[in-house]
Amino acid sequence: MGTLGFSTTGSNSAQGLIRVTYGDTISVVYTDAHPAGQRTVKAVWREQPVAVEIADVAGTESEGKVRLEWRVVNQKDHAGFNVLRSITPLSNYRSVNQRLITGGPTLSFVDTDVQVNTTYYYRLQAISIAGDITTFGPVEVKIAAPRTFALGQSYPNPFNAQTTIKYELPKTTPVKLVIYNILGQQVRTLVDAVQPAGYYTVQWNGRNASGRTVASGVYTYRMEAGTFVQTRKMLLVK
Repeated sequence: MGTLGFSTTGSNSAQGLIRVTYGDTISVVYTDAHPAGQRTVKAVWREQPVAVEIADVAGTESEGKVRLEWRVVNQKDHAGFNVLRSITPLSNYRSVNQRLITGGPTLSFVDTDVQVNTTYYYRLQAISIAGDITTFGPVEVKIAAPRTFALGQSYPNPFNAQTTIKYELPKTTPVKLVIYNILGQQVRTLVDAVQPAGYYTVQWNGRNASGRTVASGVYTYRMEAGTFVQTRKMLLVK
């Protein structure tokens, strides 16, 4: 137990005592000799056990996705984590994970629902089995736009039912992505629109513009984005 004396100044100055008692709880009792009569105010602060402690929280950006990674140092009666995201550091945080993230000691979460040229702020919300919440953060991550135009190789390749094509745009551009057969005949247009800068993914299910399944063989896909033009090949095998 400790006792701290103090004094006040002014027309109604008074002498008083603050008595601090600490242990599992901390009690603060303030008593003064006010002209109108002695007054006492008491406050009690009870320390709550921390459900979890974390370290090495980091956020990195790659190809339009954010990866958060953290290490659990200590946990007691811990249920799991939520990942909260906002575009401002102080408010409007919303959960972006569908279920509690559990396990350890090293945990991670990948956020794919982000836009380029945007800064995001992330917080980790630790929830105990009793429902107590401890929040860590924020962690700031900026999503950079691609530096150049790019058209990736489809995967899988060869493919049977469906293949995926990725491409990158460093700025807002009209984009056209078309599938051709080995004779150079147009099979299907996958993209024909003006799109902002970013990382994009599109699938082809081996069907033509009429919805019919095409024959096995070599096909090409051609991307035009402003002055950028590139063609790649893929093999459909049934």
